[in-house]
Amino acid sequence: MTEPALARPEIIASLADVFRREGFDGASLSRLSDATGLKKASLYYHFPGGKEEMAEAVLDSLGEWFAENLFAPLRGPEPPLERLGAMRETLNRHYQGGDQTCLFGLLALGDTRDRFASRIGDFFGGWISALADLLTEADFEPDTAVRRAADAVMNIEGALMLSRALGDTGPFRRVLRHLPEVLLSAGAPFEGQFWEPPRAEDGSEDISEPEPSQPSEVEPEMPEDMTGDWLEDVPDGDDLAAMVPDQPAVVQDLGAEAEAEAEDEGDWVEEIPDVDNLAALIADQPKVEQDLAKPAARDEDWIDEIPDPEDLAAMIPDRPLPPDENDLPNPEPDDPPAQ
Repeated sequence: MTEPALARPEIIASLADVFRREGFDGASLSRLSDATGLKKASLYYHFPGGKEEMAEAVLDSLGEWFAENLFAPLRGPEPPLERLGAMRETLNRHYQGGDQTCLFGLLALGDTRDRFASRIGDFFGGWISALADLLTEADFEPDTAVRRAADAVMNIEGALMLSRALGDTGPFRRVLRHLPEVLLSAGAPFEGQFWEPPRAEDGSEDISEPEPSQPSEVEPEMPEDMTGDWLEDVPDGDDLAAMVPDQPAVVQDLGAEAEAEAEDEGDWVEEIPDVDNLAALIADQPKVEQDLAKPAARDEDWIDEIPDPEDLAAMIPDRPLPPDENDLPNPEPDDPPAQ
């Protein structure tokens, strides 16, 4: 079967459809081959670097298209509102009313972002820069223009992703509907959707510490006669107890108790009772009389005094001395062994 004679732009367009639909990891060579009608060997002939080179070619082609059809018109001679309206129509056609995803945004997710970082950065940076130049022409301060442009791109890309996730183009169409008027409005664009940091008088972000809040009417006022050594005016324990009518005062001399503990700390060992006194201290335990006289000193050959087995058996009246092991008869089994 003869392969179709496709021009390179047609091959790249077919590859772009697969990458949009399957992502980079899901775009296998078999699917890329089926989409283009080219055998794998022919794909490698056109793109020796394999699938990564194919994706780079797709991104380069898309980048050129956006530069010509979107970024350049934003810097055209028409009034800003008209140029923004043209951008809205271009985006709506390119993304098919929200049914088509943004390949740059798709490849910016996951590990593929590092592979194509420069191309992804050039696309989003070029878009924000072109929008910011338009807003600067519309008498916005440069910092405000860049902030508004970035918010607009973020809204559009987020709406595309949400539309794809929900299977509903509504979010994308809602963002595009009022995009020109919102960007050029005097108030904050996309009000209520993004947090605006506090600004200083010169328009820069105010990163200073916030001023302490003023005391409200319900906050108690400090006594006028309170000085730097106000801690001395704090009432002691007895006065605090007297202020609480339902709580009786607890009188405790912590100082005297601490001194008594310090005096007893050193000689507490001497107060431990001996063995005889311990028995007397236990009311339910009678005193056990025991002759604790020390046994006579043993000489070095005390082992000779250990009784032999016959004497040990005689000391246990209920246990007779067993016969010598040589006199033990062989045990006979209770049951005959199995045949």
